[in-house]
Amino acid sequence: MKRALVLAVPALTLIGLTACSHPPEQTAYEVTLEVSGPAGETGTVQKSTSDSQNQDPEPISVPHHDKWAPMGGAAKFVVTPGSPGSALTCTVLVEGDERVTETGKPGQPVTCALTIDGPA
Repeated sequence: MKRALVLAVPALTLIGLTACSHPPEQTAYEVTLEVSGPAGETGTVQKSTSDSQNQDPEPISVPHHDKWAPMGGAAKFVVTPGSPGSALTCTVLVEGDERVTETGKPGQPVTCALTIDGPA
């Protein structure tokens, strides 16, 4: 009886510990991408975040505002103007706080890169 108890207690403890283990919590953050430039300009934006990497470029019109809630981690947004004479600006806000603003050269893509980890 003593031997069965000695073997049963560690086994039950192991089962209890495995049942209580949870994957680490991840946090989603409200992220806003704003694209500005000449009114009515068109272009594309390509998003890459920790939970959706290297998405296909999406067509946009300026001004452009996009909100979503990705998980934290590295993020990159590449904004490309539709015409060779236009320069676009990308601004990224995390939880309402401006985190990065970049302005491109006429006709050239502009990249806003940051780590999404909550307000600055």
